[in-house]
Amino acid sequence: YNTVIENGVKIGSNSHILHNVVISENCEIGSHCFIKSGTVIGQRGFGFERDADGVPVSFPHYGSVKIGNHVEIGALNTIVAGGLSDTIIESHVKTDDHVHIAHNVRIGWGTFIAACAEISGSVCIGEKAWIGPNSAVIDKSSIGNKSFIGIGAVITKSVSDSVVVAGNPGRVLKKIKDDK
Repeated sequence: YNTVIENGVKIGSNSHILHNVVISENCEIGSHCFIKSGTVIGQRGFGFERDADGVPVSFPHYGSVKIGNHVEIGALNTIVAGGLSDTIIESHVKTDDHVHIAHNVRIGWGTFIAACAEISGSVCIGEKAWIGPNSAVIDKSSIGNKSFIGIGAVITKSVSDSVVVAGNPGRVLKKIKDDK
């Protein structure tokens, strides 16, 4: 009920969208996805520059949102349209409730993002990463494959593959041993 799906949206087979969801024009959602209530996908984000007089001017968002297959998006998530390129969520990603994903973000295959995490613009998250509850990731940084970001961590610089990071600012606590 009360779900809005704008023009040009593509939704794959066997995907379920719950109540009060907004999906803006030209977004793509793969098959076997589940989107919980109150989520907003593909609207313009918080993008501003200042003109010569210091007055805020809105930065246009030309991109869209592309979501892979078997993705679950929690309730009350916001996934912002890309500014210059698309915001991309690869297959098998799972987000908890109250997650914010800003413009031009790329989230790798099989990543989990827990409640109240905030992913700033142009962040790249590798495959099978874990982003803990209430964590924040600064603009243009990256999180490596299989890395674990602890509860409430504030990521102020890029993080390599297979590490545990915690704190404010986030610090590497240890290297994760290969599970083979």
